[in-house]
Parts: sequence; structure tokens; C-alpha cells
Amino acid sequence: MGSFEKEAEAVAKLGLRVLNGERTQDIPVTQAPKFSYIFDWHQLKRWSISENKLPPESMVMFEDLTTWDQYKGRIVGVIAMVLLQALIIFYLLFQRRILLQAEEDVKQAEVKYRT
Repeated sequence: MGSFEKEAEAVAKLGLRVLNGERTQDIPVTQAPKFSYIFDWHQLKRWSISENKLPPESMVMFEDLTTWDQYKGRIVGVIAMVLLQALIIFYLLFQRRILLQAEEDVKQAEVKYRT
């Protein structure tokens, strides 16, 4: 199939040359843009054709997205939030341990001074 984008780009460049004052007689005839191959991903899978076997610069359309491709931002966000919560929990447990140790030290010192 031909690419409308490539054809439009070639025509736009030609139009800009004319609008910049270049004479149409001085503009050489150019080749049309190359055709590009477009394949349907579902059919490639149906016929067990590897994408590596396709011609260079081929376009594969209608490819199914993986869960990672669809929800990458959400997955990373959830993992980051879980890690942050885990860090907070470990910090609080560490602080609790320090507090309990300090209370135990106070109790021991109190018993020592009373006796």
C-alpha cells in the first residue's frame, strides 16, 4: 500500500518549492514515494508467520496490547505505592521498637533506684 503521509509530504515539499518562487520548468520529475507493506497482526498469528520474516520497514497493524502495555502507568504506580507503604510500616515498627526499649530502660532504672 502507498502511504498517504509520505505522498502528502512529497507534494507539500513540491508546493513549497513553487511558492518560494522556483519555476515549475526547473523542478525535475521525481519518483513517487516508495510503497510500504502493511500486515494485519491477527493474520500473521493465524498463519504462524514471524514478524522477523517480513520485509524491512513493514508496518504491522492491529497488534493486541499486552497487559503491561495497556496498564504500565497504573502497575508502576501501584508497585511504588506498595513499596512506600512498606517503608512507612518498617519505619513505624522500628520507632515502636525504640520506644519499647526506652520504656524497658526506664522501668529497669526505676526499679534500680527504688531498691
